[in-house]
Amino acid sequence: EIFDLKEDTPIANTTLDLFGRSKIVDAIVKTINIKSKTDHSCFVIGIYAKWGEGKTSVLNLIEEKLLSQQDNIVISKFNPWFFKDQESLLFDFFNSIDGGNISEVFSNNLRKYGPIVSMGISGVINMFAPGAGSIFNKSVTKFIDKIPEIKISPIERKRELSRNIVDSKKHLVILIDDVDRLDKEETHALFKLIKQTADFDNTIFIVAMDKDVVARSVCSKFENGDIASGYNFIEKIVQMQLYLPKIHQERMKEFLNSKFDNLYSLLILNSDFFDEKEFMQAKEDISKYISPLISTAREVFQYINILSYTLPMIHDEVNISDLCLLEALKIIHPQGYNVIRNSKHIVLKKFSFIYTFERSVDPEKTKAIVKKEKDDFLNLFLSECSEENTYYLDLLIKQLLNYFFDDSLIYNSELEKRLCSEIYYDKYFIWGVPDGIMSEKEVIKLKDQIKDQDYFVLKEIFQSQIAKYDND
Repeated sequence: EIFDLKEDTPIANTTLDLFGRSKIVDAIVKTINIKSKTDHSCFVIGIYAKWGEGKTSVLNLIEEKLLSQQDNIVISKFNPWFFKDQESLLFDFFNSIDGGNISEVFSNNLRKYGPIVSMGISGVINMFAPGAGSIFNKSVTKFIDKIPEIKISPIERKRELSRNIVDSKKHLVILIDDVDRLDKEETHALFKLIKQTADFDNTIFIVAMDKDVVARSVCSKFENGDIASGYNFIEKIVQMQLYLPKIHQERMKEFLNSKFDNLYSLLILNSDFFDEKEFMQAKEDISKYISPLISTAREVFQYINILSYTLPMIHDEVNISDLCLLEALKIIHPQGYNVIRNSKHIVLKKFSFIYTFERSVDPEKTKAIVKKEKDDFLNLFLSECSEENTYYLDLLIKQLLNYFFDDSLIYNSELEKRLCSEIYYDKYFIWGVPDGIMSEKEVIKLKDQIKDQDYFVLKEIFQSQIAKYDND
């Protein structure tokens, strides 16, 4: 049975704030409140964080707080990732603004301004008369004279919109998310919109993004083409830059443990064969080896969702701690997971007869060869991981493959169903029991069957089992 998967959904109210985001939300809302007491020019706030670190949740909490305290602030939300091209992006940006809550005259002027700056004059003409946008010179002038909506220049129309907002005594707050998911042309178009096209008075933009991703995206638009040009571009537009603080490690550990406890409770209810001691050890190992490597709630949800698949299927066939450590690598270090998956011949070599024989013949030579193999394997496993994660990944791999790294541990791996076992290794990667191998449930059942049986019954039982599993 596969349990319900957890959704990585941004929170929408402060009661769900487990990571202390309310403080930064309060600071941003305080800034908005101060700005909204007087008329002001357009102001841009940037909220910076990596994917999965809570930018959307912070935007939601800002919206919640603003809606609860002031009626002179009009909020609009815009997600540019929904739109397929620049024209759609610009057009729908203006459609997303709730002009009616500012004033009727603002709303009317916005409806005239949006199409002109989105599609250009020829595009607007084609809306009224398809094909007419290709007319030139005097013909275009005559056509414009007949359409009052496009007779006023875009610059003058923008000034009107600013006057409309100021006259309404309202302040417009525009929340923009997922900027870091746009391509470089769309990103540049969006910032041009913020800086030049929609920079109305009494307007505050709050833009959530991964600053590094956006800087790399837009830097190619400039002569130098380096990332510093991208940062400079952003900083010329954003007046107040806020980096979301990292979630405290203890809070993240508590969050991960709570989600694992929920999964553990479901397994107790839905499993016939359950080893509580193994699960307690797994929880301890997750806290020690996995928690320091997880930095976002998104990674926690991804990890628990993987375990929600694998644990119900094979928790009784493998060592639960090893499975939990191995599955975590899919999220935090997928290259390392692939190294283990593709290195069975190395991981299990010390258990082979040839290895044991060579060690007895020339122990010093064998020791040097084995040390080099271990070092090469460890270097390959740790390649491509960040410097800050190297220490914890080194601890993790030496716990997960302790029989491989520690020569004093040889004979217990199969009793403990460890990954470093010829019998159990494949089970970790096929999520089941290989053909020709008895499952753990069948082993337990067989032990119960042979208790207090006479010779003839035992012979019949074992002949039946040999026939079932003998592939030759």
